[in-house]
Amino acid sequence: MSNTENTTVENTAPTADGSDGTNDTRRNEAIKQIKSFGRDAASGKDSLPKLAHYVTRLAADGVITAKKGKDGDDTAELYGHYVTAESNKAMHEHSAGGSKANISKLRQLVALGEMTTIDPVELLQSAFDIRAKLVAANAEADKDEQIKLKSAYPFYVDVARAQIKSDTLLTDDEIMDLASKSEPKEKDAEAILKQIDKLLQGLVSGENSHGVKDDSESVETAAQCIAERLAEVVKDKAVATLRANAAKLGVTLA
Repeated sequence: MSNTENTTVENTAPTADGSDGTNDTRRNEAIKQIKSFGRDAASGKDSLPKLAHYVTRLAADGVITAKKGKDGDDTAELYGHYVTAESNKAMHEHSAGGSKANISKLRQLVALGEMTTIDPVELLQSAFDIRAKLVAANAEADKDEQIKLKSAYPFYVDVARAQIKSDTLLTDDEIMDLASKSEPKEKDAEAILKQIDKLLQGLVSGENSHGVKDDSESVETAAQCIAERLAEVVKDKAVATLRANAAKLGVTLA
């Protein structure tokens, strides 16, 4: 996905109000538009940012809802239309796990569109404008001074998640913070051991994203050894912290 958007956000969502019949037309129009986004993605165009703005406006206009109901799940249905139109994507890229995660991301934007305490469409437009300014600033800056920006779609999803948690409108500074990639944290032995422990425990129980289970003696032994070593590292770190805090107070621990 490209890190830039070269076009302004257009109000392409159907906005006419009316009877149920009109709403049905609006929904059909929406499905056609979303399929076109999928076809654009298949031809290499970066259509996900446009999809983000589009579903937000659809939800704001009451055409779709984030809630799952007896009549179905709007978000899952629309994502399905998008994927179907994106026909040249390899099937493994749309696995059950991947689809679930992508539907969840899209649902954040639909939920944002349903918010009434703020103007969700205006918020996402502001997010677009702020990111565009950062992209322009990067173009003028030396490489070592450039801000590492998230791709547009993940950025919009993060904006939606942050806004959903708050009844007050996100500030420009908060949106700007969401646009930048955080520097990866340096990992120590504890962090790596935790990752290995989680993987091994999931392998033994079968509770992992792939549903793979191996409760053989060798794997269980490895899991136990890692768990024991992790406990030792956590304890050693806690003791070191305690000694350092005591030293600041002029106390020497035995």
